[in-house]
Amino acid sequence: EVWIPERYAEIIGRVYASGNLPRQPCLSVAARRESPSRLELELNPRRGLLRISVVEAGGDLGLRVQEIVQQSTAEIAQVDFPMDDPAIGNSVEAVREAGFWFCAVLPEWRQGDWLRVQRAVATHKAFSRPNLANDTAKQILAFIESDGALISPL
Repeated sequence: EVWIPERYAEIIGRVYASGNLPRQPCLSVAARRESPSRLELELNPRRGLLRISVVEAGGDLGLRVQEIVQQSTAEIAQVDFPMDDPAIGNSVEAVREAGFWFCAVLPEWRQGDWLRVQRAVATHKAFSRPNLANDTAKQILAFIESDGALISPL
């Protein structure tokens, strides 16, 4: 059983189906805890990447992520959510307000399934579009681009 944000239900279902992964996705409707968020940070300066792993999403999640990203020198920031959290939908919406959009589903990673969202911090850098041969990969990329286009520049 995995919890999924309603916003990403279709694309997550497509990823699980293409990988023949037996999952029972449940739409996330729970509220985040009021306690402070617990986050793990990993900065890779060579890649210009900041990865934030959500250990426990609290009421301050969006604000904490926004503050961390603003203090970072990374060009790309990613937030990883464990998909065993029934409040994942609310948590994803909190970081979307900080400029994050869909990046990937990571099945069977770090002892479970994870959802990754991302944000390009350095707006001046041009990112090249990968040349994909697989139709599923092309559909996922199209979804990522359309989801990112819905985010207002910060």
